[in-house]
Amino acid sequence: MTVTGVMGFAIGLVTVMQVKATSPLTHNISGTAKAAVQSLLAFYIWGNEATLKGVLGIFLVIFGSGLYTWVQMFSVHKK
Repeated sequence: MTVTGVMGFAIGLVTVMQVKATSPLTHNISGTAKAAVQSLLAFYIWGNEATLKGVLGIFLVIFGSGLYTWVQMFSVHKK
């Protein structure tokens, strides 16, 4: 239980650091992209059933996250 508490505290600390370095929107988008990649891994590792709607949603999230990252990279260089 102590390890779980320490890990939870560390995750909270890293979350605050990420939001300070970027923005709350960027933190939210990175979390959503992470969840999409975890879903892809679940298909591969545990053999979860992949529906067309689910796979399209996952790739839409990954594409949108990549597009957001690309736009952010160019906006930082322009400042």
